[in-house]
Amino acid sequence: MSGPRHDAGAGMNAPPIDRFPVLRSTDVEHTREVVFRFVARHPVELVHPEAGVDAYINGRRLDRVGAAYLAFGAEARTHPGQLDFYVLQVVLAGTYAVWLDGHEVRAQPGAAIVLSPGPDVRTWWSADCAMLCFRVSAADYRDHLAGLLRRPLDEELRFEPAMDLLTGPGRDLNLGIVRPLTQRLNQVFGLVGNSVMIRQLEDTLLTGLLRAQPNTYSAQLR
Repeated sequence: MSGPRHDAGAGMNAPPIDRFPVLRSTDVEHTREVVFRFVARHPVELVHPEAGVDAYINGRRLDRVGAAYLAFGAEARTHPGQLDFYVLQVVLAGTYAVWLDGHEVRAQPGAAIVLSPGPDVRTWWSADCAMLCFRVSAADYRDHLAGLLRRPLDEELRFEPAMDLLTGPGRDLNLGIVRPLTQRLNQVFGLVGNSVMIRQLEDTLLTGLLRAQPNTYSAQLR
């Protein structure tokens, strides 16, 4: 079995958020249980069950935003269905594919996928796939966007799913916000009890994604 490299790219030798481990397991059922409880309530299906898993999950929750590093160490499929949250999925290793109502989007290192509530979601992970995820509830993101617009929303917020992290606004988001935030999240004591700092970090990420990735409100946010 060829597992993922548990790192986050240049300059980072350990898995992201490694000071906040959630799971280290080669037990398939234990991995499924933790994923179901911690990540999202959906099952994990191994493409080759006899190969087993080498699963890693690290995670930390702030106030509105939850961050997690995930790697199954096995070729896997999941079926989250219709989401009630938004999630930025930054692929660090391997290949990740998503089907949104039957439309396929693939990502490898240097790319990300942004999922929105609405369509039926199915995913496929290569055995060496590893990713960093940032998740926020639909209600919290809508409130944040309404605050930026200074008015109630008149349509659902939807992001384009495929995101380039190597050029343009996606690169700026990755280098200027995602990587520094990931490093900050790995500090054990730096954010404890600092609600103002936590709010600022979350606002920076949520606003940055809205401005970097095409969505139904892009024109109004210029």
